[in-house]
Amino acid sequence: MNALSLSDSVFFVSSNKLLVESLFRSPQTASGVFKVRKNGILFFGGDGNPFAFLVANRFGERFFVSCRKNELGKGIRYFFSIMDSDEKRLGMSESKREQHAIAARLWDEIQKEGNA
Repeated sequence: MNALSLSDSVFFVSSNKLLVESLFRSPQTASGVFKVRKNGILFFGGDGNPFAFLVANRFGERFFVSCRKNELGKGIRYFFSIMDSDEKRLGMSESKREQHAIAARLWDEIQKEGNA
């Protein structure tokens, strides 16, 4: 899977190369890059820094949390919920019900592609 669409105006691509190509070839520029992990999807901004994570835990829960690079430069620090600014970067409303629906849809798309 090369792209994940969160809304009509926000989508993420699977590599930096596709991000650069979206600047010149597509009608809309990608919002960033995503990486599939065994327990979710990590979203990076155009600057290469992680800012959000879609959690897909073993209990069947699907939800978003904010994350940042650790201050020491090693690893990623995950928050307990998603910040308002990151909701806006993902193009989502503040409705938790809608966010959960988007998270479930995205994870199902990844599962169908066999990327998880």
